[in-house]
Amino acid sequence: MAFVTLAGIATFLLTCLVLGVRLLRRAFVTRQIPEFAAGSAFFLCGGMGYQLIVAARMVLTRSPVLGIVCYAAGLLCLNLGVACLALFVWQIFRPSPVGALVFGMFSTAIVVGYVGLALETHFAALQARGLWGWVGALARLGVFGWASAESFRAYFRLRKLADPSDATLLRRLYWWGWGAGWATGIFVIALLQQGTGTVDVRDPLFAIPTACLGVVAAWCLWQAFYGVDGDGELLEIPHPRGD
Repeated sequence: MAFVTLAGIATFLLTCLVLGVRLLRRAFVTRQIPEFAAGSAFFLCGGMGYQLIVAARMVLTRSPVLGIVCYAAGLLCLNLGVACLALFVWQIFRPSPVGALVFGMFSTAIVVGYVGLALETHFAALQARGLWGWVGALARLGVFGWASAESFRAYFRLRKLADPSDATLLRRLYWWGWGAGWATGIFVIALLQQGTGTVDVRDPLFAIPTACLGVVAAWCLWQAFYGVDGDGELLEIPHPRGD
């Protein structure tokens, strides 16, 4: 069971890493902010952040100092990645003052949560606990939920137009919405783990659901960018006036 759980989590992390590298490589050619934001989100969240957090908890008993350093670095990468995801959602799905406001609110909450946690606990607990820990955790959860909601919102709006030329875009929006949605579930589990004070990443009560959600999320995200007539290009979404 431990091997199956590890394989599931590794699948999600590897998918995020590959997507991140590919999108960043494309961004360096196109010089587009959304592509850079999406690539950075995948690379920082799955490619670096989560691995460092897992490593921190695994080395905790052997080297507490190294564990704290890894956790602080991992949480920083995770926060930067989530902020980049919020930037991507703003630029692609809601390029409006409302989107800018939501992006600013989430980004501020992420920064405040991280700084507050650093000042209050110095990351010694390897856990996002207390008021500031919850602020950061809820902000990260909210960004992924926002990404999923905006994708499905665009999907259902475009589907009403019944334009055959939008078929590929609709499929990509569908997969992106589900991918971000299942990833949101991973953050929900992290919140539950945080609420119970569980630090052991091998606890099957949390590890098994995380692995299952990770595999499904990885599949959906890959389909959104490379599995549906796509080569990593942006989601070119038409926006009506005032959207």
